[in-house]
Amino acid sequence: RITVEHLLTHSAGLTAWKPFYKTVKGYAEVLKAICVTPLESAPGERFRYSDCGMMLAGEVAARAGGKPLRELERELIFDPLDMTSTLRCPPEKLAARIPPTEFEAATGKVVHGAVHDENARAGDGITGHAGLFSTAEDLGKLAAELLRATEGKSKLFPREVVEDFFRGRAIGTNSVRGIGWGIVRGDAGKLAQVVSHNGFTGTYVQLDLEHKRFIVLLTNRVHPTRDNDKLTRVRREFLEAVANQLDPAPAP
Repeated sequence: RITVEHLLTHSAGLTAWKPFYKTVKGYAEVLKAICVTPLESAPGERFRYSDCGMMLAGEVAARAGGKPLRELERELIFDPLDMTSTLRCPPEKLAARIPPTEFEAATGKVVHGAVHDENARAGDGITGHAGLFSTAEDLGKLAAELLRATEGKSKLFPREVVEDFFRGRAIGTNSVRGIGWGIVRGDAGKLAQVVSHNGFTGTYVQLDLEHKRFIVLLTNRVHPTRDNDKLTRVRREFLEAVANQLDPAPAP
């Protein structure tokens, strides 16, 4: 009863999150644990952001593409866009370029150079919901290509596919989501004006389809712990500063 679209709109009925890392280890075992976890609602009934759904979507892509997800994303997106600083499981030599994330009381160490998400770490860093390391420059290349695709100018992404991802879907009674993306401004059934996606550790990408521009903000929000809540204000002021720079108020 669960479709790929359910997974990508977070409406499959899957649980939002469970600490699978406490009982299983390895990519295959994490997926198995998700598949035996009971649904919390009927597919399509409501929006519930689910890491589990994105993990399953990554495996669906791998099976459809005939290669592991980490090979597909490199072959189909990162290499064509020259995203040379985007990768999984970075080698030790890149540690100096990677900000630390959370201090873990259990180990007495700061997570550094490894994916912060515990379930992704248990899944060998190759799960569909987390584990990518990147830079603002590389994510800018991806964002710019997606905007070009909305004008039919991308050699990588077909316009009709990208517009389908950015079209609002009504989920339940009061939620509107895109395929993968959150709708910042837009209505169900229509191409959104602005879409975005944020990450737990403090990452954020916004695409303004109306004005053909993008914003990338990368932070280590969970440093020193996930109780750090300063990013809410920082992100708001950052977005306001960008808007004021690009759309200054008319002179009195």
